[in-house]
Amino acid sequence: MIGLTINYLTPVVFIGGEPVRAYSLKQEAKVPLDKGAASIVIDGAIYLSVVFLFFLIGLAYLFSYFVPPKGFLFVTAGVVIFSITVLYIFYYKTFNGDSEEKGFFNFFISILGLNKIKAIRKIEQGINNVEQDISYFFKKQKIKLIIAFSLSAAEVLLVLLTYWLVIYFLGYNSGIKQILSVNALITLIFLVPIPAALGSFEISQAFVFPFLGISPAIGISFSLIIRIINLIMICFGMLVFTHFQLSTLIKKAERIEAEIVNRYKKFFYE
Repeated sequence: MIGLTINYLTPVVFIGGEPVRAYSLKQEAKVPLDKGAASIVIDGAIYLSVVFLFFLIGLAYLFSYFVPPKGFLFVTAGVVIFSITVLYIFYYKTFNGDSEEKGFFNFFISILGLNKIKAIRKIEQGINNVEQDISYFFKKQKIKLIIAFSLSAAEVLLVLLTYWLVIYFLGYNSGIKQILSVNALITLIFLVPIPAALGSFEISQAFVFPFLGISPAIGISFSLIIRIINLIMICFGMLVFTHFQLSTLIKKAERIEAEIVNRYKKFFYE
């Protein structure tokens, strides 16, 4: 919930909350940062792979309804090519890499010359540990990998069901092609670097829904209802985040208090 909340408030909805998630795991569950980071990368890679697959299917359906403007086509093509390239490099490095070959993150660190930065060099061992854990999961934990992909697919299907239900209760019985098209458009819109896709989300739905054979009024209503659902989730996530932060502060205060008491006891004893 913390990760979803931070992601929603950052310019790109799918990323942004990962460092906070890793920090929260360390503070609340005593999970080492490298293990927490590895679990988050694995989770993100699996989920985004499934999202991208549904995005491609929906995109094909979306373009069957109308021919978009050239600018939209260029942006979409850029997103698709970039996503395929990154996913290919990730899975290639994860499944085919060995201890002597650079992993996914070290590969980009080397290409971008980030290894010259002192701060990056300090965490080099931690990055290596993360890459080893990721490789181990994908290579050795086949059953858990299948379960993880299945759960991610179920999550996306539940989102699609939510879209269908909202449109249905607004008075239109949409088909799977229309729902997948709407999902592809929403995925693309949320990649635009605007926090929570403010404005662009609502405008895009009103513009595209008529091409899908659905009233633009339903498109606007749909976007507002989905926005409200997201905001409810974000409010809940903020409560969870606040709870963990307060819990962490209380624990720190208790440690400081115990340290002060022990010092006074030692002082008076001596």
